[in-house]
Amino acid sequence: MNEETLTALVDTHESGIYRYLVYLGAGHAAAEDVLQDTFLAAYQNRSPENDPAKVGAWLRGIARNIFRKHCRKRKMSPILFDDAALAAAESYWRETAETGFDQIMLALDSCLKKLPDKQRELIIMRYDKSISRRSMAELTGMTPDGIKSALRRIREGLADCIRREREAEK
Repeated sequence: MNEETLTALVDTHESGIYRYLVYLGAGHAAAEDVLQDTFLAAYQNRSPENDPAKVGAWLRGIARNIFRKHCRKRKMSPILFDDAALAAAESYWRETAETGFDQIMLALDSCLKKLPDKQRELIIMRYDKSISRRSMAELTGMTPDGIKSALRRIREGLADCIRREREAEK
């Protein structure tokens, strides 16, 4: 596997593998560590075909095995691994969680487009550009507490919108 292929693999699968590790019980730090080790192992091995579903399953298998070793090495994991539980987790993830997340992201995209321009700009500043509330306040003429309240109201509105969009799909 060359560097370009690895970059494409990371771009395509990084967030899904991270979410899968959290689903299995990894905390943020463990998920980050295992994620890096997963892509290193993938880089050192040859990936199966170009079928995205097979590549995703292959990467989840690598991540699952590395996470299992990670937990055993630390001997402090409350997570009990058995093959049946891991098979059930993989099946649930493949059939429910992975597609459910995609639907939520589509609903979020739709809801973001419905926001008034000022609200959308606040969301972009905070979450896309990672601008602090204090800097946002300076840029908009609002107070940092005003920014905090506005973001809370916008997030609540987005959550309601996503729920309505998801219910309309059913």
